[in-house]
Amino acid sequence: AGTKELNEALVSRFLVIDMPAQTEESLKFIFHQMFPGAREEAVEQFTGVFLDLQKKALNSEISTKPLGSQRTSWPAMKIVDTGLSPWQAVQMGVINKTFDVFEKEIVEDVVRTRIPREWTKEDVYE
Repeated sequence: AGTKELNEALVSRFLVIDMPAQTEESLKFIFHQMFPGAREEAVEQFTGVFLDLQKKALNSEISTKPLGSQRTSWPAMKIVDTGLSPWQAVQMGVINKTFDVFEKEIVEDVVRTRIPREWTKEDVYE
């Protein structure tokens, strides 16, 4: 069976909710609720990663795999709190969700514009 047939078979087995695209306001609200100790700059940048990827996915520049949902940024924020660098966390939680080399480069470029490699836990949490 092809990809289309497989997707149709999977959709027929589950309930599907049509979710609107997330807004900056709704994402920031969620981030502040889940991570009350997060610095505003970090919330801005992690939210920006999601919104930038969402825009690229809506414009068919990338697939939705690296985007997933806002849930892709949440585990990255959580693992930063345990000591992993923000760059490594986003690499594992967002960039590595795609296996296509071209798409991976696009996603990495988006992340690089938002999350500096030199950031530490202290740049993300107060």
